[in-house]
Amino acid sequence: MAENAEGDLNSNVLHASYRTGDPQLDTAIEQWLRWDKNPKTKEQIENLLRNGMNKELRDRLCCRMTFGTAGLRSAMGAGFCYINDLTVIQSTQGMYKYLERCFSDFKQRGFVVGYDTRGQVTSSCSSQRLAKLTAAVLLAKDVPVYLFSRYVPTPFVPYAVKELKAVAGVMITASHNRKEDNGYKVYWETGAQITSPHDKEILKCIEECVEPWNGSWNDNLVDTSPLKKDPLQDICRRYMEDLKKICFHSGHWKVFTGNELAALLGWWMFDCWKKTKSRNADVKNVYMLATTVSSKILKAIALKEGFHFEETLPGFKWIGSRIKHLLENGKEVLFAFEESIGFLCGTSVLDKDGVSAAVVVAEMASYLETMDVTLEQQLARVYEKYGHHISRTSYFLCYDPPTIKRIFERLRNFDSPNEYPKSCGAFAILHVRDITTGYDSSQPNEKSVLPVSKNSQMITFTFQNGCVATLRTSGTEPKIKYYAEMCASPDQSNISLLEEQLQKLIEALIENFLEPSKNGLTWRSA
Repeated sequence: MAENAEGDLNSNVLHASYRTGDPQLDTAIEQWLRWDKNPKTKEQIENLLRNGMNKELRDRLCCRMTFGTAGLRSAMGAGFCYINDLTVIQSTQGMYKYLERCFSDFKQRGFVVGYDTRGQVTSSCSSQRLAKLTAAVLLAKDVPVYLFSRYVPTPFVPYAVKELKAVAGVMITASHNRKEDNGYKVYWETGAQITSPHDKEILKCIEECVEPWNGSWNDNLVDTSPLKKDPLQDICRRYMEDLKKICFHSGHWKVFTGNELAALLGWWMFDCWKKTKSRNADVKNVYMLATTVSSKILKAIALKEGFHFEETLPGFKWIGSRIKHLLENGKEVLFAFEESIGFLCGTSVLDKDGVSAAVVVAEMASYLETMDVTLEQQLARVYEKYGHHISRTSYFLCYDPPTIKRIFERLRNFDSPNEYPKSCGAFAILHVRDITTGYDSSQPNEKSVLPVSKNSQMITFTFQNGCVATLRTSGTEPKIKYYAEMCASPDQSNISLLEEQLQKLIEALIENFLEPSKNGLTWRSA
């Protein structure tokens, strides 16, 4: 942050015009206005000075934070007893002075800095910014700094101190305190929080180093210094490995996709319905729904179990509207979902409801645990019974609307006018559905059952090998998205082969239909 000579001059003139008559307070005000380079916190003190708020000025400027049970902790805002840019710089300068005294190899071993997500707009203060300033003070003194590139859990900092053999570390956080607070949590080389006499000695050093050094405000060092390293990936990997030492039974980590969770929830909701249904309940009165770009696993379950499955256009507003219509006509809806992590169990809410879905997943996991079955194992059983459904989703960026329109118009006039492609590379196409125009080759009248949506582009291809692929534009971003799924029958159990076929089809889809090089598309994985 650059020095502002004009601002300093104005502040000095302001202070000269509003002397308080208290020498201690006047000195503190003069120091603050001279040292603070944050316009927001500087302005807070200037406003208090203009308005003659001497008591509040005294409360803010005439005392300093002390180490409590969790390091330095206070409200964010202007003043020497608050957490802000200047007090964090001062604290780090004191830390540097004390650590230099304690460790002859300080500049070889380095220092760890982490932060949480706290922030306060009125003082332009955030944990991330305070972490950068902490790092800047040390980098300016040629100390190697391990600064996490994003917010991290507090335990990552003490863990990193030990693993990287750093001399100490700081986590910018106020833990469970109210959101207006922030803190400066200090860890010693052992990975434990500092205790006496370190806390008292650090405070002494802070009081000896209150004026910012040259370079202490230079947070650009975080981006330019070769002494700054990001430990995030390394520490995350090591930490997860170490967790295995205290996990004796959860096996390995599994992150489920929206489609995979839907397979589990669809199976579970129907299984529970079968076990608890009344004697006169009719399976033909039962419905499940999904958006058309989501997995077809519910369709496979419905075909085998005898209930109804319906698709809607993307977006939960279409699901909610259709459920309302079904309920009004005496139907029973057990479950609905969209692949982008949107689930609805039951019909108490006619929108995606992660709260109730979490409760249902928890009960399902608890039940399966009594059977010595994990969620991942049950998912495999679902796929074994109803057929493997392997999905891939991604997108391309395109900032030129005419190019997007040209790509889709080409598909509608592929080999000749009004002719959709009959194949994609080596993969034969069985059916084509175009929601933009209302065409659907799978219907007797060739009209789409789903509503026409002329304002967006969306074409779905069903292939003879069981794959279903949809190309569509985003309603909010300059994207062409693709959704591809291999919908296998239960007798197709070679997962590697299915995944290989799906990948080859996606490559053909991109090369033949989207032509990214020709159309200037930029690929991004979703």
